[in-house]
Amino acid sequence: MPPRQNPRVLLGHQFFYVREKKKITHNKNTRRVLVGMSTTTRISEHRDYRDDDDCDDQENKEKKKKKKTSDSGSRCRLFFFVLLLLLFVCGGLFFFLFALLPPTTQEQTRTTNPSATSSSLIFHPGFVVVARDEKHKNLHLIDNNNSNIITKNMTSSTMTRLTMSAMHSIARRASLHKTSSSSAIPSSRRHLRATTTMMSAYQSSKVGDYPSMEFRCFYEKDGKRISPWHDVPLKNADGSFNFICEIPKETKAKMEVATDEKLTPIKQDTKKGKLRDYPYNINWNYGMLPQTWEDPQHVHPTMNVKGDNDPVDVVEIGSTKLEMGSVTPVKPLGVYAMIDEGELDWKVICISTSDPKASDINDVADVEKHMPGELEKIRVWFRDYKTPDGKPQNMFGLDDQCMPSAYAKDVIEETHEFYMALKSGKRANDEELSLE
Repeated sequence: MPPRQNPRVLLGHQFFYVREKKKITHNKNTRRVLVGMSTTTRISEHRDYRDDDDCDDQENKEKKKKKKTSDSGSRCRLFFFVLLLLLFVCGGLFFFLFALLPPTTQEQTRTTNPSATSSSLIFHPGFVVVARDEKHKNLHLIDNNNSNIITKNMTSSTMTRLTMSAMHSIARRASLHKTSSSSAIPSSRRHLRATTTMMSAYQSSKVGDYPSMEFRCFYEKDGKRISPWHDVPLKNADGSFNFICEIPKETKAKMEVATDEKLTPIKQDTKKGKLRDYPYNINWNYGMLPQTWEDPQHVHPTMNVKGDNDPVDVVEIGSTKLEMGSVTPVKPLGVYAMIDEGELDWKVICISTSDPKASDINDVADVEKHMPGELEKIRVWFRDYKTPDGKPQNMFGLDDQCMPSAYAKDVIEETHEFYMALKSGKRANDEELSLE
């Protein structure tokens, strides 16, 4: 039977005319159909093509590969972003907590060479840092017997130069020094304990937890308790006056001599059963003059106000922070006539006779010259300290002026006479004050 002529094979939508079919071969990815002919027949045409399903699979694989690469890059970027965010938050938290850390009371320091640089400070174990004034960058130093307080200017950069090993060494030597020179009193507890402070001829004995309702600061002389109001003299032989420090500078607990208690110790004022504080620190040493009294029955001839039934108040403007209960010779420089809720409350401006500026300051004019603006600061402080509690400002008599030293001494003499009349019985003790 003769072979068929011109058979047509359909491949990829094209027709090929063949005489004889020889073979068909397949590629793995691409089906290539080759139609062979006899030697006398030429392949007119051939074509490669892909299977549709295989093509789709390949495209899907490529898309998945690209997506996987993209997802991996996104995860890397997110990881680095979170890492940087954590580092930033941790760093901010570290600096915030570091700023809140209070200065340690175990830091012990005293500069023995005033001309030495801050990087070569020499420390004495007998002095301990008890307060740090961030505003003026001062460190207040007090010795182990609490008898002397020294204020040194020291910036925070100076403190950072101190190594921890040096600080531990200082603390260790101070602990040994204090243990060998003082009685064994537990430092971890202050509950109802007594500490003795040497103050020239007087001693102050502090009893009770501070601050508390039970805290009292008693005075002693020659081993016997005395009254700071009645038994400490007003004047000294050199013409100076004795100042009883009730409130050390840069503190705000409202301490006062308890004129209605036996021996009139210093205690914290109370109101409605709560301890009283000023709304902010007082910037000067504050206290009173012994053996003075502002008679609540005496009417001032020009201001038409009566006394406030307390000893005369003193604002000591020296550079040294005095201790509560200390007795310090001072000289009067001037006086403000403050009117507090209708009562006359004298504020005598004084300076310690041992202050470096004491020899140059003798009157209000000298205060303005060597400490410009200080008197106005005092007036504004006492005018406004009640306003944070919603109370009105205090008033001042005598045209708001700080009267000169001579006027201040006259006020002291007058109030001393009022006191002597009360103590002698010439003036009746209607206010039931303690005269012991």
